Amino acid sequence: MGKIENRSDVIKRRLRQMAEMAEKRNDFLKNSTQVIYTDWYIRIRGEDFRAVSLNDNTPLFGFVSTGAKRINTIINHFKAGGPQLSKKENIPERRIQCWLIKQALKRNYDLMTVLKLNKNYYDDLLFALDEVSLGDQNNKPIIRCDILAVGSKNGISFPVLIELKSERSNKLINQLDGFCDEIKIYSNEFKYLLEKCSIRNINISKTKKMIVWPKLKKEQVQSQTYKTYQDNKIDIVEYDWDHNKDINKIKFKFVPFQREKRDL
Repeated sequence: MGKIENRSDVIKRRLRQMAEMAEKRNDFLKNSTQVIYTDWYIRIRGEDFRAVSLNDNTPLFGFVSTGAKRINTIINHFKAGGPQLSKKENIPERRIQCWLIKQALKRNYDLMTVLKLNKNYYDDLLFALDEVSLGDQNNKPIIRCDILAVGSKNGISFPVLIELKSERSNKLINQLDGFCDEIKIYSNEFKYLLEKCSIRNINISKTKKMIVWPKLKKEQVQSQTYKTYQDNKIDIVEYDWDHNKDINKIKFKFVPFQREKRDL
């Protein structure tokens, strides 16, 4: 009988696999002569690749119900037809996440200009992965991150956790802190993974957190939530967008910290 893996073993193995897959995806996208449409996205999961839609009508829906170990197989999944119908609702967070990934891929992974980030805090911000999940049903707890990016400032590159929400809430702090704790525990694996994604030297100890949520409506009063997030050194990006309208009308605004300085 083979060795039974515990949660730590599973996470370490999957993060190493994802790093190898990131390298294969980079090489494929750089060297392939095949046409990769703007509505196609090759997602990296813990065990395999997945053919995913970036079309706003089917945001982040899979083209088939399964993944594959080989990218050429994923390309065949794209060519086989349209995205599979999903039981998941076409919720605002999915549409925003889908749109951000699509815009980043159009711009050589750049999220900096898409999110209108302040140059005082970031020199650049590159998309790396989405829907990063640690743990599974047999190895709980399961902790997820919407988007995992690589930020840079003053020549130092570091992980950036990005959570997307359609409502303002102070409940996300524990979720972000929980994933940060996992990065600390599996620092070697995350460093290796993000270096394969970004081709940069990553300083894991400088991990940053970001929340993207809607701006306050005129009738709303600023709550303690805003200060709570800033006190926890969580960057805030507000968006202005009617969920019932064209996602391309969305506008982002980075909300600077009120303090004069923020530690890198």
